[in-house]
Amino acid sequence: MRGSKAVTAATAVALILTASACGGGQQADAGSGTLTYAVVGVPPSLAAGASGWASTSPFTQAVYDSLLSQKPDGEVQPSLASSWSYNSTKTVLTLKLRKGVKFTDGTAFDAFAAAKNLQHSQKGASAAGDLVSMKEVKAQNADTLVITLVQPDPAFLLSLAQGAGAMQSPKQFGTKAEKTDPIGTGPYVFDASHTVVGSKYVYTKNPHYWNPDAQHYGKLVLSVLGSVSTQTNAAMGEQLNLVTLLTPDTEGKIKAAGYQFLPQPPGWGGLLLLDRDGKLSPPLAKVKVRQAINYAIDRTSLTKVPGGDRATPTDQIFDPTSPAYVAGLDDTYPYDPAKARQLLREAGYPKGFTLSMPLMQAGSDVMSNLVKQNLGDVGINVKYASETIQSAYQKLVAGQYPALLFGVTSEHNLWRDLRSTVVPAGLLNPFHTKNAQVDALLSKIQTGSATQAAAAGQQLNRYLVEQAWFVPLTRGSTAMAVDKNTSAKAQADNPVPLLQYIKPKG
Repeated sequence: MRGSKAVTAATAVALILTASACGGGQQADAGSGTLTYAVVGVPPSLAAGASGWASTSPFTQAVYDSLLSQKPDGEVQPSLASSWSYNSTKTVLTLKLRKGVKFTDGTAFDAFAAAKNLQHSQKGASAAGDLVSMKEVKAQNADTLVITLVQPDPAFLLSLAQGAGAMQSPKQFGTKAEKTDPIGTGPYVFDASHTVVGSKYVYTKNPHYWNPDAQHYGKLVLSVLGSVSTQTNAAMGEQLNLVTLLTPDTEGKIKAAGYQFLPQPPGWGGLLLLDRDGKLSPPLAKVKVRQAINYAIDRTSLTKVPGGDRATPTDQIFDPTSPAYVAGLDDTYPYDPAKARQLLREAGYPKGFTLSMPLMQAGSDVMSNLVKQNLGDVGINVKYASETIQSAYQKLVAGQYPALLFGVTSEHNLWRDLRSTVVPAGLLNPFHTKNAQVDALLSKIQTGSATQAAAAGQQLNRYLVEQAWFVPLTRGSTAMAVDKNTSAKAQADNPVPLLQYIKPKG
């Protein structure tokens, strides 16, 4: 779930709401066999213009190549574009495209097709956020694509390596098939005849793929398994190669079944106070109320549950690898219910108030129970509404919930992290909160040097913590598990591994 990314696994005890990567438990030779990959939800459309990343990235990677790609450590590398360069102001990007590539319908891939894709995707539901800085795109010739930006975008190359850079056959644009029977240049071809919409999505190996070294299976099945229990049962039945949707109480079962654990990328888990202007929940417009919520929750208790040894209490949304991280901020909100009640009285809510938020049907209830109990102790009645991942996502972007309990994966790119959570158009800023001080710092981060961006990032971090825009609870990582037949590499900035890094072992 991310329009850029947005959003995903944070800590061992957070409600980890990301897709899961799984594969048929059978031994498979490289380039043959079946990889059955479990996903929590399905994107609203299979069109490239609607391509997200994170939990829905397998749908994108299967059919589409992006203009660029990534190594497991997150570094951007060539894909359909073999090289690229910026001008001195970093507002004009020139990409040299790979020759001889075709879409699986026989249409040639070239700069003209790439330009049409980016223009089309800029109007899409998901990729549009990643292309917001694109002013113009044109084909200089068949092999050269030129993109002009409104202003420098520190995350633009990363966007082109993910869903925003996904390339679909232009012949499909505007047709029903664009959303339901996608055609790309990617390693697999969508098999509509064996697909059961909403349950199972089947793909077969593209026999004419330009990069056969990235094809490790003859068949790919994306199986929709929307909860920890369904994935655990499938793993116990030796049906899966790789599992990422785990909770502390299921990890022991998975390990006993012969799986080995691999770390997922770090992130944070906690409460996103989305309605900071008080449109749905007027109390959240008051900083003292938001601060009270931070004081009310006992973060350290989350490290004492099974699996909590991988979690660290935190009061900030940035991890120590980020240039915006400030060590001293993690002591800003010690557990203090009395202080929380005092702040609520000062804000005009001595009897508390009711706070509604979705409770997504996916994982552990450890964090959700703690939040409800601790906030209830100071007079804030948390009212959870049971939602599927998909329904919660739709209501989230529509601004129908004032707060959200969630886990967010760090993307190792400061601007990308901020664009999903703090920038007014971000997926996790559905009420489009604007603030002059925040906007000024965002501008410095976006256009300044690395040193200037880091300094502005730390200033912004202090402001977000002091103004209690969020309620981060824990920082850390979960684990994913691979079976004896599978080798997989965790992706540094994505909660699930990329397809090209999942292989049969041996």
